[in-house]
Amino acid sequence: MMEKRTAGQAVVDALLAEEVEIVFGLAGSHILAICDSLRDARSIRWVSSKHENNAALMADMYGRLTQRPGVCLVTAGPGATNSVTGVAQAYSAASPVVHISGTVPRRAKKGIFHGLDDSEFLHKVFGPVTKWSVRVDETEDIPGILARAFSIANSGRPGPVHVDIPEDLFKEQPTDVRTYEREPSGSILADTGLAERVAEMLLSVRNPVICAGKGVRASGANAELATLAELLEAPVVFPRDAIDVLPATHPLNAGAIGTFLPNPFPLQLVEESDVLLVIGMRAGTTAAELLDECAPRNYIFLTPQGESEVAGQASISAAVDCKAMLKELIARTGAAKKVPDRNIAKRIAEMKETLRKGMNQDVERYRGHKPLHFALALKELVPLLDEDALIVRDIGNHGEWTSKWLEVHGTQTLIEPGSWGAMGFALPGAIAAKLVYPERQVVGITGDGAFLMACSDFGTALEMDSNVIMVILNDSRYGMIHALQMLDFGRTYQTQLRSPDFAKLAESFGAVGIRVEDDSELRGAFEKALSADSPVIVDVVSGYDFPFPSPERWLRGSAG
Repeated sequence: MMEKRTAGQAVVDALLAEEVEIVFGLAGSHILAICDSLRDARSIRWVSSKHENNAALMADMYGRLTQRPGVCLVTAGPGATNSVTGVAQAYSAASPVVHISGTVPRRAKKGIFHGLDDSEFLHKVFGPVTKWSVRVDETEDIPGILARAFSIANSGRPGPVHVDIPEDLFKEQPTDVRTYEREPSGSILADTGLAERVAEMLLSVRNPVICAGKGVRASGANAELATLAELLEAPVVFPRDAIDVLPATHPLNAGAIGTFLPNPFPLQLVEESDVLLVIGMRAGTTAAELLDECAPRNYIFLTPQGESEVAGQASISAAVDCKAMLKELIARTGAAKKVPDRNIAKRIAEMKETLRKGMNQDVERYRGHKPLHFALALKELVPLLDEDALIVRDIGNHGEWTSKWLEVHGTQTLIEPGSWGAMGFALPGAIAAKLVYPERQVVGITGDGAFLMACSDFGTALEMDSNVIMVILNDSRYGMIHALQMLDFGRTYQTQLRSPDFAKLAESFGAVGIRVEDDSELRGAFEKALSADSPVIVDVVSGYDFPFPSPERWLRGSAG
């Protein structure tokens, strides 16, 4: 069926047909027609970011949490290029995102507003950081292109797509446009023969280990992963960027491999295994190559569907729908004889207890120290949080302590930027997480340097009535860079920061600001923050020169 529609109306028709609930973006001159049509789309909520990169990071977080494409809408030129970092992070994180931007008119002259010499440069910029990047040339193409964009974003290994629409299309009169039809996301049925071979191998040994990548999370298969691990009594390890595939409290969660400041225990389990099942990881990554070096002879590598590269060293290697394959493996292993008890859960529990003890000893040595040790803030905060709280961490020293602490102390869900590591993720990530889960506590943990990169959107949290809590390690340094420079060169350069009083910054927005300078004030500060009905900044004045967390040393039982 055809109907008369403007380009702006055709875009919004697509969003409505795809049942989009939220659009993250920033209005601009090249997308005014879309914004005008969105005003009449009452079922779509607009989140107006103050910087386009934050909008893209919000869309990334939305995609991760819902397994549905997060939608980001930005203007042409610098509006779009501002968001490249967030789109690249979505690609790295296998997060479905549909990124729509305006662009200069077709056949635009050099020097036009928001343009460069090549009028088609925008979709070329986004090509390497998306699954598909395209420019719309005619209004009647909009439904088909956007239908394909939504399908590609959520097919196979999810990821972002980019669509840019020339400004002159929005100024044309209504034209005949085909009624929007959704395009199903591509999926493949599990290969039952492959599943039979994998199950047979898993059941024929005593020491299976599972390494789960973010493809498991992206396919919504976390529950199936846990079930298979329990049936096999197999420990689960994972790359750092797949930390959320299994709750930290699960007795078979053995920790992350290949991390900065690594815990050697997970890789030790891989080396001891007589079969290694890798599922949801891509071949050729740093983590995959690490596994290649220490995997046993019985090595199964199941990459997400749509991936063309397979693991050459694996005895079985194939691209699969992770959820469908895990279901097939559960069906085959559940009916088989249970693997003999080998006390692997006990070993994992003992490892975590050793880490807890070492970590606590290290941190408590600094009790009463000024400026305070940031891990003491974690020690006071985590027990006050609900079990289902969402914690969004950022990049920096605070992030390393947050990850290590929650691995052994927390029950909450931790979400990390991932291997792309975009600083400033915690604030936009927390805002988006609270929009998805308004009933859950959401805490962003960040540093002063990272927060300053994103703080323009603290006001957005108030606009959304989102009572997120931002905990800031305020050490007036790029603390991680300071530490790395000292390790490599014995001196530092340009790592100091002139940080504000973040509590006063919060108050200037009309939010709650709490400044902590003594560790005795931490518990009271967090209790106040958790009882607030508006966004909160807890500004924790911290030191920058404490030793890094050291799981390897803690497992050896030596003090810091």
